[in-house]
Amino acid sequence: NVDAIMRSLSGNGALRLGQGTIQGLDLNTLMGSGNGSGGTTVFDSLGATFAINAGNLRNDDLLFVLPNYEARGKGRVGLGAQDIDYLFTPAALRANSGKGIAIPVSIKGPWSNPRIQPDLEAAINLNLAEEKAKLKEKAKALEDDTKARAQEKLEKELGVSTQDGQSVEDAVKKKLEDKLKGELFKLFD
Repeated sequence: NVDAIMRSLSGNGALRLGQGTIQGLDLNTLMGSGNGSGGTTVFDSLGATFAINAGNLRNDDLLFVLPNYEARGKGRVGLGAQDIDYLFTPAALRANSGKGIAIPVSIKGPWSNPRIQPDLEAAINLNLAEEKAKLKEKAKALEDDTKARAQEKLEKELGVSTQDGQSVEDAVKKKLEDKLKGELFKLFD
């Protein structure tokens, strides 16, 4: 039974290819204009490692390098179940930095009819990570500045000044304790 054989496969492997071509599909044109049917894909390299367990192939390091694009991939391919759950992330290469906008594509479902759709949340996280970090940094600086100004105003209103690491509440308590001690000493004088 072929199904039982496919579901029982286990092992590890690696794939490393140098320059080559894929006939019948032009990925460079597909990623550039959206129409890559026919033609030939010329690639610089293709590499991946994988592990197969109980008929499920798992790969987390696919790297496919084309002249103008680079694509990474990770996910699971069910050899026995004939299904797929894979994230394929092509990115345009910029001449200056070698890194362009990446649009992750989710490929899920049976081999006979997989759902292929862009993963917009992953695209935002991947492409805007640096901007998100800068915004978080600005927000933290603004929060720290606001806290400092609020503490300064509170100290002024309450007539106290805090020492390093001391809260306004502790400074008020200390001031009240000192005042109470002073009043108690006056009673005994």
